[in-house]
Amino acid sequence: MSRRIPRQPGPRPHAFTEHLTRRDIDILTRLAEHQILTTSQITRAFFDHSRIARRRLTILTRLEILDRFRFNLKAAGPEEYIYFLGLNGAAVRRPSVFGPDSRRHDTARSHRERVNNLLRSQRREHTLGANDFFTRLLADARSSAGNRALARWWSEQHATDAYGASGARIRPDGHGVWRAHGRTVGFWLEHDTGSEKHQQLLDKLPGYEAAAHTGPIYPVLLWVPSTGRRDRLLVKLADHTRIPIAVAAHHPNPAGPIWHLPGSGRAPIALHELPSNHGPIGATNPNRFDPNA
Repeated sequence: MSRRIPRQPGPRPHAFTEHLTRRDIDILTRLAEHQILTTSQITRAFFDHSRIARRRLTILTRLEILDRFRFNLKAAGPEEYIYFLGLNGAAVRRPSVFGPDSRRHDTARSHRERVNNLLRSQRREHTLGANDFFTRLLADARSSAGNRALARWWSEQHATDAYGASGARIRPDGHGVWRAHGRTVGFWLEHDTGSEKHQQLLDKLPGYEAAAHTGPIYPVLLWVPSTGRRDRLLVKLADHTRIPIAVAAHHPNPAGPIWHLPGSGRAPIALHELPSNHGPIGATNPNRFDPNA
């Protein structure tokens, strides 16, 4: 890029919006919904080259559209940050934590307090892990020349609010709708770090079973950290046939043929091949506005 990096938004209110591209707006929209993304996650989801990504993210940070925090991970490189909405970014895209009916707006003080709480949260690494799953799907879709798409990516809070209206007591780590090879598959994500006992994971399933009575019947994806944990869960779930469940160990391509269906005896299948029923035509049905989907 030949354009110089601006160091401040400028004297006019919201003058910083003149610098925003369509891709910038997409990044802000994702951060408003999902709160935090790393440099690597943003790069794979939105950019073709890491150098261009780092430069653009630096520009947005200097405009206070984004803010960032360098975190200490052994696997993280020197340019790896956690990104979140800056004060100006929050003025462009309302953070989802405010809720759709809230009239609240960030002040500099409230913004900093909210960010500090977010970065100190015990769920920070868990949130980043779930977001990693979805940004890998976005990257796969970007490389497919329109043949695959992540048509929906909702946060835990968004999915809980949307489906809770119908009485479903679920709190997935994320909800998505994946389109590939002529199929549209919805799913719930349970991102597992290995810190919970097997029974704690299994105790979450009755909520999804209850949700399936009145809403969609989507597979619950158990995304686990090792093949050993995957295989042990498959044994425990062999007789569980009330709702579709798929188990896979963490993998660079979650869209690929890595998903095991407990008790089926089948070879692992791809994400778009999983059983999925969108249920009644309603506000949450992905086919509601697309009769050809």
